[in-house]
Amino acid sequence: MFARYRMAAVAGAGLACLWLAGGLHGDLLAWRTRNDPPEIGVLDQAPPLLTLATVALGGFRGIVADILWLRLSHLQDAGRYVEMVQLSDWISKMQPHTAEIWEFHAWNMAYNVSVIMAEPEDRWRWVWHGVRLLRDEGLIYNPREPRLYQQLAWMFFHKIGKTADTAHEHYKERLAEKTVAALGGTHADYDLLLRSPERAQRLRGTLRMDPRFMRETESEFGPLDWTRPESHAVYWANLGRARNPDKDVSWCERMIVQALRAMAEQDAARPYDPDSATDPDPAPPPPTVPPASAPAILTR
Repeated sequence: MFARYRMAAVAGAGLACLWLAGGLHGDLLAWRTRNDPPEIGVLDQAPPLLTLATVALGGFRGIVADILWLRLSHLQDAGRYVEMVQLSDWISKMQPHTAEIWEFHAWNMAYNVSVIMAEPEDRWRWVWHGVRLLRDEGLIYNPREPRLYQQLAWMFFHKIGKTADTAHEHYKERLAEKTVAALGGTHADYDLLLRSPERAQRLRGTLRMDPRFMRETESEFGPLDWTRPESHAVYWANLGRARNPDKDVSWCERMIVQALRAMAEQDAARPYDPDSATDPDPAPPPPTVPPASAPAILTR
């Protein structure tokens, strides 16, 4: 009998807590709207699954996410990277404004899962999944996180641009194919892109790059061959600088310098081709940091 009363008392207390939490929800939502309006606006166009997780779990999202993070850590220690993909996706759905989960999730796909695959194309698919996750989702929910821009730039610079992965040549070829298909060549004709909404939309749909900001980036850092992964690294790191003028963007600035230096070193080591003068689509001169820009970046 006593146990029955105790269970009823516990259930009643639980219902009272839920009722109290529901009463405070409106005040909490109003406070968040006043103090952090960009995040609330993003959720207005969130996918149904994210909306369900946000509304149904309410304040318990953080507790569930912490439990999943612990499970994620155990899977990482065990090297079970493929299982981590789904778990990371669940956490990102519950905490879309936590930049660390997007960074972790994308890194796992691009660096851990990809190297498990035997075929270069399968590896590329996972690398590109990581890029798209940060670019198409992480930055949408966290447009004011410079670190995510730097991480996206790093994937282009290191994972695709460097030689640590045995399939790096295939990555470079696939990125070049996507770029040429989007631009119609290795270099951007900005006048044509801005006159043709269809071409600009194709560029945004394939690479999520804005032709106006591409032109601004080239005007600041010199001509860029957009088939090169380092050029993409410069673009995304520079976008992180532009969108976060009031934050510490030193990581993005270092990334820009690294990418520009890598391209200059590659061009200096490239043997002279006498036929390049007749090339209908010649490579641009080596990218350089203009004197006005270099001190501003390097001395921060």
